[in-house]
Formats: sequence, C-alpha cells, structure tokens
Amino acid sequence: GGFGSFGAVSLRPYLFAAAAPICGGWSPKEATRMKGTAFWVFHGADDKTVPVDRSRDMVAALKKAGATTKYSEYKGVGHGSWSRAYADAELWKWMFNQKRAKN
Repeated sequence: GGFGSFGAVSLRPYLFAAAAPICGGWSPKEATRMKGTAFWVFHGADDKTVPVDRSRDMVAALKKAGATTKYSEYKGVGHGSWSRAYADAELWKWMFNQKRAKN
C-alpha cells in the first residue's frame, strides 16, 4: 500500500527510480532522504481509512526537498482509489520513463 511504498523508498533511497504510493503517508521529516526517487502520489479525497492530509503532507515535503513529484487526488473517491490509479495508462508510461538518481 501507500505506507509501504513510502517506507520502502525511505529505507532504500537509492534503489528505486519511481514510486506511486496510493492512500498512504509517511513522516514528512524523511522526505529529504527520498528526494532522488520520483513520486506520483494518489489519494481519494473522501478516504475515511487514511486521511488525505497524509498524502498532501508528504507531497508538500517531497516538493520542498526537491523531489520530482506529481499528485492526483480523486474527488468523490474513498479509500479504493487504487483501481482508478492503476487503470490510468499515464501512470505506467510515467513510471517506466523514470531513471534512478545517481548516488
């Protein structure tokens, strides 16, 4: 899930070229260590399971740290926003066009 995506990048910041966390969050304090990974973050605006502010806060912190960051918030969508995100062909095109940052 979204927490696992952020967590994996935080633990191994030089391993991933890109990440697409969906309905997640992480500690904004760790954004600087993750800035070499490109992020496209997704969240449903009406998510009652994980507050949308968790993604908003991470996106703001990643941008401030200098990370390549995109954010899609789905109006009227709850916690199941992964269906819409994964169905978006642009996500896959974007994902496979990313290159890992040099150490």
